[in-house]
Amino acid sequence: MQEKIFFIGTARGKFSAQEVHDAVVRVLGENAVGHVCLTTELPSNLDHVDLVVCVATMKEKVAERVPREKIVGIDLVPTTDFFSRVARIPAGETAYLFSDSINYANWLITRCKENYIEHVNMEIIQTAALSEQEVEEKLKGAKYIIGVENTVGQNGVMRRKFGTYIRKDAVIIGALRTASLESACELMQWAVSKDHRQMLENFTDKMQQLYGNLSEITNISNHLKKVFRQESEHFSQINEDMSNEKERLRTLKDLAQNLLEATQNIGDVTGAIKHISAQTNLLALNATIEAARVGEQGRGFAVVAREIGKLAGESKTSTEKIHSSIQEVIGFVNKIAPTLEELAQVIDYNQNVFMQASNKSKEEEMSIGKIHSALEAIKDMGGELNKDMKAMAYK
Repeated sequence: MQEKIFFIGTARGKFSAQEVHDAVVRVLGENAVGHVCLTTELPSNLDHVDLVVCVATMKEKVAERVPREKIVGIDLVPTTDFFSRVARIPAGETAYLFSDSINYANWLITRCKENYIEHVNMEIIQTAALSEQEVEEKLKGAKYIIGVENTVGQNGVMRRKFGTYIRKDAVIIGALRTASLESACELMQWAVSKDHRQMLENFTDKMQQLYGNLSEITNISNHLKKVFRQESEHFSQINEDMSNEKERLRTLKDLAQNLLEATQNIGDVTGAIKHISAQTNLLALNATIEAARVGEQGRGFAVVAREIGKLAGESKTSTEKIHSSIQEVIGFVNKIAPTLEELAQVIDYNQNVFMQASNKSKEEEMSIGKIHSALEAIKDMGGELNKDMKAMAYK
């Protein structure tokens, strides 16, 4: 649906302004919505008006009040019906052309001749150059009177001012004027240009909205790019921390293995001590027996042998306790080692998972980066297109 065109039809006189108005409506149709205004009364604020139409000869005068880009000057020409009616005047008769402009009167006579109306004599009644008495005398003898409709018609100045002097049998032929073909084309061209400008403005508005949406999307993609980069850095840090933990677990496992070997060595030592203690106890027993056999002289040696036997017994007891404790330590170490191994496997698995996630995050960051670059390119093209559309809209 075409946009309405709000216009003003203007001229020096009210009737001429109405002619201009009607001519515009006939050319542009129902989309033209206008009103009539005298040139001297044109409003200073024309923001609500798309177009001011005047007769071509008034264009410079109107330009003193109206921006030129809003002005179209048209030539008003009689319709073919006027020439048909004039052509029906009998040959040899005189047609009196009532007009206040000698130039327009001569122009109208020329148009009549171009339409092969040469059998009628033409005499001009130029009201601006004649006195009222002279005009009255000419009208009294005029059987055929021609002129512009708003001048010689029912509401024209001729009937209002000189109506009483017009013959009752006078044939009055008023020229209903409309826009010339060239003027109609100019009006149509202006209307089409307005539609194009409106379309361009609408398109520019849409492009502006699209540009804004692209800017927002670009900002979001840029934010996502930063988020994925941070996420990738976090994954890398976690992977590094897991590698360190894995290394510490490996060291702890080695220490547990060393502890197990050390405790086993201690067990071997306690076994040897236990064996020596048993041998010492046996020797102490033999010494006691030998001391008893010697009698009184071996009594002191027997006391020493008994003390050695006691010490050997105590060594055996302590060695058994140490052996029992070492066995407990070995049991604990044997339990720790598999747990450490299992924990290392879990960390290794989690590290692989995080590595995969980190790689995916890097891939996503690269993808978002490509999307961001593409959106930036589209946004730049949209911005350039938006500028071009604005430039076209205001040409």
